[in-house]
Amino acid sequence: MPYDETKYHNAPNGSQLQLTNDLRTVARINGKLEASDLKYITDDLVLEVKRKKAKELADKFRDQRSRSPVSSYLTPASRNRSSSVSGMGMPMKGRWYNHTTKEMDNYDAPKKKYDYYEV
Repeated sequence: MPYDETKYHNAPNGSQLQLTNDLRTVARINGKLEASDLKYITDDLVLEVKRKKAKELADKFRDQRSRSPVSSYLTPASRNRSSSVSGMGMPMKGRWYNHTTKEMDNYDAPKKKYDYYEV
């Protein structure tokens, strides 16, 4: 069946099936494997390739970040959540549980004390 007529989208894991078949085709074209060995190319091989690629990308990103001058002032301590709610730039209000100190923190503004109530 021609490649463009194959209906991979009808299969439950169609994209994985298509990728496996593509790998088998490439291996056959390159002459690396015999036709009887192609059945051993499975999704596990595809997942291993993806893992290696993701690890290389993470290592590359980590190296770039360590060499970047920006990394010196973007420490975890400077990204404190007490000054904003979920990075939206809004001040925190109310009582929140602080997991590091295991206590409730109060972020409400202190109530004003007026002198005219005192006698």
